[in-house]
Amino acid sequence: MGTRNLAFAHVRYPETILRWGIMDLAKHQVRVAHGNLLQLLYEEHAWMRECGADVVVESQPASGACKILSHCLNTYFDVVDREDGRRRNFHFMSAHNKLKYDVDVYDAVRPVDSRGRKEVSMLVTERVMQEQSSDEFARFYSTYAYKQRTDLADALIQALRYLQTKCPKSKRVVQRTGHKASRFKSDFEPRYDRECEPGDDYADDEVMFDDDFILQ
Repeated sequence: MGTRNLAFAHVRYPETILRWGIMDLAKHQVRVAHGNLLQLLYEEHAWMRECGADVVVESQPASGACKILSHCLNTYFDVVDREDGRRRNFHFMSAHNKLKYDVDVYDAVRPVDSRGRKEVSMLVTERVMQEQSSDEFARFYSTYAYKQRTDLADALIQALRYLQTKCPKSKRVVQRTGHKASRFKSDFEPRYDRECEPGDDYADDEVMFDDDFILQ
């Protein structure tokens, strides 16, 4: 997560993108006044409040502006949900966890640094683009510079990874055994009762994610 841009992805199981974009935090001087983030969400992204989807935000270092902003998001959704009489799930997810979404790509790249992790996210994103019903989001994605594309990719893969942990038998999950199994342990409590299918009560879950903040 950064203090200049905030990428978000609103997705539905299994890989349907509903909304995807970047908020310009620098334009709204969010780093100077953290309250501007709350105003930005309230006034220009009201759909995030109204859709009631789960929210997932990337865990931030123990101190710094990004940590403060991540908790501003937590506070915002807690407050508006109380006002609306609803309760949604809000999670913090480790940056490494999202890379487990597609273990085939992960094993092929074997990332050891930030550049490798970005490569994994972008490769998986390119595959997801090919499986969308239209090329609208692929064209949208291609209009951004490399840095913004990495932010968008991180947001999308984090959202998909969250849905995957709620439905661990989805098509992208490879069951791991032996010495590699511990690398793919979920941050969340998975449901192993049966496979998800469109129309299931939790197969239709939506989630909003942001690159460093994930909004659902």
